[in-house]
Amino acid sequence: MSDQDFQSYVGSYKSIVLRGLGEKFQLQARNFEVLVIAERGESMGNKLVIKTLASVKALLNSALTTLSLTSEFRQLRPHMGGWEQEIELADSSVKLGSISKRVSDLILTLIPS
Repeated sequence: MSDQDFQSYVGSYKSIVLRGLGEKFQLQARNFEVLVIAERGESMGNKLVIKTLASVKALLNSALTTLSLTSEFRQLRPHMGGWEQEIELADSSVKLGSISKRVSDLILTLIPS
């Protein structure tokens, strides 16, 4: 993953989490960065990487579910089943980041100018 992709994925993930769950989840949203860094440098044990990946996935799903329940983002509801499945199958930060970027881009199109 390039540094540009890293910044894009981290920003997209954080944007979804903070928009869906609020600022109080800012610290938990940083776990995505921890996951990327751990995968890059293999600085954490495999069990901890797996646990962090599961935590990052759960937070993303929770944020998307919360967003889809709002009137502003009700258009997301039809996509939720597919996204949940994609997130569940993601086995790396790159795949999860790519999903986050795609979803974030869609969310931005739904926000009135």
